[in-house]
Amino acid sequence: MKDALHQEDPEYKTRYAIFQEQEKKNYLKFEQTLLKSVGID
Repeated sequence: MKDALHQEDPEYKTRYAIFQEQEKKNYLKFEQTLLKSVGID
């Protein structure tokens, strides 16, 4: 029951959204670095 309440917490949702955004940015940066090292821009 406590977990269900936690999911409804707007602050939790916001923090999770921010976390997802950062993960996306990190992945894109990683992808670009990978492509550059292979020689594709």
